[in-house]
Amino acid sequence: MATTELCSEFDAYPWDEPRPKAVTLQKLLLWSAVIFAAFLVLELTAQPALSVPILCSKFGWSDFATGFWLWRVDPQRRRGRIHFGLFLFVGLWKMAVAAGLVMIPLGLWLAEQPAPAQQGVMGQRLFWVFMTFIGGFAVAGIVALVTFAAASWYGIKVWLEPAVHRARRSDLWPPPDCRENHAAGMFLAALIPLFFLIGVLGLAIIAVWNNQGQFVNQDLVLILSLFAIGIGVPVVSLSFNDIIRQRVVAQTPQECWDMP
Repeated sequence: MATTELCSEFDAYPWDEPRPKAVTLQKLLLWSAVIFAAFLVLELTAQPALSVPILCSKFGWSDFATGFWLWRVDPQRRRGRIHFGLFLFVGLWKMAVAAGLVMIPLGLWLAEQPAPAQQGVMGQRLFWVFMTFIGGFAVAGIVALVTFAAASWYGIKVWLEPAVHRARRSDLWPPPDCRENHAAGMFLAALIPLFFLIGVLGLAIIAVWNNQGQFVNQDLVLILSLFAIGIGVPVVSLSFNDIIRQRVVAQTPQECWDMP
């Protein structure tokens, strides 16, 4: 079967055209296996710290698999490792988003329960969902920063879009049918939460010093710190966005994959 025939089964975006039934059945089986594994871990260990990340990791599996595939098949090993980092932080970011979507309704439901329930098993599960949410964004941001630094240092351009996933499923190298690069947007989506978390951590340290009487005008220091986070994070993020687009984001597939 020709390359164009393999790729024509899927459009650039999965909602434009229905997937084959085999893929749908595979997804159903994978979801069932992940939910069963998370439930089994929770029952055997009584540790939500293990079951929650296992369940949320399903949302990033496709990106993890594509990252490993690029690391394995790319003849330029350094470019393969950098694209592995690219898809790794995207998968971690999706894990954090999934944890956030679970955390909101669970937190609202738990807030209406009596105090014993809030401090019991469900309270522990909410805590570990929150930790997965915060930890996922933090690790994704760090990996994104390292990936950007490596790509910038070695002069490697990156490409990110659903067509790369389709190439991995069909085992086609270099990835064909690439149209629109989403790498810059995902870099920004991963770095903004990291910068915000760094700002919140700095604010917490300032608040501790403030409570210890380290500053003369304590209210002014807190107001200035909040202002710095509110203004500094967007400014730094937008600055990084321009740098990322100029230094590491490929404008065409040929620029990324060295295609003729």
